[in-house]
Order: sequence, then structure tokens, then C-alpha cells
Amino acid sequence: MTDKQGNQYKIKRFSFCTYGEILAVTVFFLVLWFFLTRYAGGPIYSDEAMYINHGLMGVKDPFVLNRYTHIFFQRLFTALANTPLEGVRAFWGFLVAGSAVFTYTISRLATKASNPIQAVISTLLYLSIPLLAVYSGNTAVDITAGFFVSLLVLIFMFYFRNPKQPAILLGLMGFIFFLAFRTKETTLVTAILLIGFLFDETGKISFRVFLRRMALFLLGVMAGVVLFILLNGVLLGDPWFGLRINDFTRFTGSYVEGNITGEAKPVANWFSDYLFTETLYIFMAFVLSSVVIFRQQKLPMRLPWLVPLMLIALLSLIIGFSSWGVVPRHIFPVLPLICAFAPQLIVFDTPKTK
Repeated sequence: MTDKQGNQYKIKRFSFCTYGEILAVTVFFLVLWFFLTRYAGGPIYSDEAMYINHGLMGVKDPFVLNRYTHIFFQRLFTALANTPLEGVRAFWGFLVAGSAVFTYTISRLATKASNPIQAVISTLLYLSIPLLAVYSGNTAVDITAGFFVSLLVLIFMFYFRNPKQPAILLGLMGFIFFLAFRTKETTLVTAILLIGFLFDETGKISFRVFLRRMALFLLGVMAGVVLFILLNGVLLGDPWFGLRINDFTRFTGSYVEGNITGEAKPVANWFSDYLFTETLYIFMAFVLSSVVIFRQQKLPMRLPWLVPLMLIALLSLIIGFSSWGVVPRHIFPVLPLICAFAPQLIVFDTPKTK
């Protein structure tokens, strides 16, 4: 598919401009990963210590049923490192460096006019968030959720920027969606992306296209289930853990008893104490960019912009009925997206190749 200027125009619209940019991003990821691992702190909260212990000891705990992607992923790093603490630091560095790269890439795909300058600004915004310093070396499950949410959105945007991409990307989306869900249930807000499956290459609704895409997506979900069966068998000695109805019943029962019907606790105003103070400038830039650019996008490409708003709406609802309340780290799953979309209103006139 070409235009009057040839294929170079297509490359600029739908992909990275040069292999040099890809190389630079790769080097940046490796350097940042090394730096963060070298100077990271360590786990300081009980939840994170529990997940580390579950991974090291192979504990089957229905209460944290939807945390086992995080537990297994972290177990890989602790197994490869000299000590568990070194593994945890490497895992945290990998998640943050990976999320930073995903932020850059999503920013590059956000609009047809996006360029490396906007992407660099997005990355710097993400790395400047004070909450990352608070959780230095502390592998909060929400950071892992953010890693998978941003990866899922990246694949979605890459696919819909050029529908000629291989169909395997749809299966990969299903696979990542399952891993994200088994990291934390709040990642289900990404299900809004499935609306995009309804639209064919001309922008018209096609149920035939939707069913074909959903079939490939569900194949990816099943691949995730198979992976969990294998990991459960190897690491927990129970291939079907978390996949039985009884396990889900115990999970939901303990969740409702401890959270919804538990004694209410005083909850700080999450918006005024964090979202509108610590990240006010980033959030307002995201809102302004959304208002102006949202209508300029084709409908499938509008959906990633809604994911952060969906999570914020969910967290707002949780504040109303949950005795556990909401804490700042719960916004981690969508921080890469907010930062990626925030500077899209800034227009740069970069030199064009002839």
C-alpha cells in the first residue's frame, strides 16, 4: 500500500522511521534496566513480601488467585539471580524499564503525526512520577499489571494502525489479556478494546470480521490457560490450581468477606491526595489531548484513550463500597498510557526526507 511519495510515507505513519530509532530504544531499555536494578531499593510492604514468599515456596493461596502471573514472573527472576533480593530488584527494573519503552512506543503510535520528540517527552513524564521512587525495588503487583496493560494496548494499536498485520497479533492479544487478568482483576478494563474488533478495514461494522478476530483472540486466551497449567504443575505441583470452580469460589468468598462486608476503614480522598496533586500536570495534559484528538481518530484507535478513564471510574466506584479503599499504587496499570497520550497536543515540525 503506497501513496504518491512511495512507501516512505507509510513507514512514517505506521511504524518507526528508522532502524536507528529501534536500536536506540533497545539500548535505552538495557541501560535503564541495568541502572534501575543496580540502584533499586527493596520490598517494604507485606503484600509484596507475601508474593515473593509464595513464589519461592510454591504456595497455593486462593486468596491471591489473580496474582499468580506476577508470582510466577517474579519467580523466574529470583531463580536466575544469586539471591532472591537481587532477583526482585532485577524484576522491578525490568518492569519499569519495559513500561518506559512501551510508553515511548505507544506515544509513537498514538496519532499519525506522532514523532520521537513527543515519545521522549512521554517517557520522561513516566519516569518522573514520584510514585516510582516510593516503590523503588518494591515489586507492587500494580506495576506488573501496568506492564501487561501497556503491552496489550501497544499490540492493539500496532494491529489497527495497519490491519494488514499478521493475524497472530490477535492471538497474542488474547494471551496477554489472560496474563494481565491473572495479574490483577482491575486489568479487565482493557476489555473495552474488544469493541474495536467490530470494525473492518473500511471502518464499517462487520460481525463476520468480529467473530474471526474473537476466535483468534480466544485461542490466545486458551494458550494462556495452557501455560498456567504447565507452570502450576512445575512450580506448585497442582496443574489445575486456580482453574477449578472450587478455587474461584474460595477466592471470591474470601474477597467479599474481607473487602466488601468487612469493617469500613477511613479512606483518604484518592483524587485530591494523589491524582490531582502528584500527577496533576500529566493528568490534565492527558485530558486536554483526549478532548482535542479523540474525534480525529478512527473509532478503534479511540479505545486505548478510554482505558485510563475506565480504570479511574472503577477505582472511584471501589472507593464507595470497598472497606480496603484505594491507594495511589492502584493507578500504576494506566500510568504508561496517561503519559503516552499526554503530550500529543504538542506539534513539532520535523525535517522531512525527500
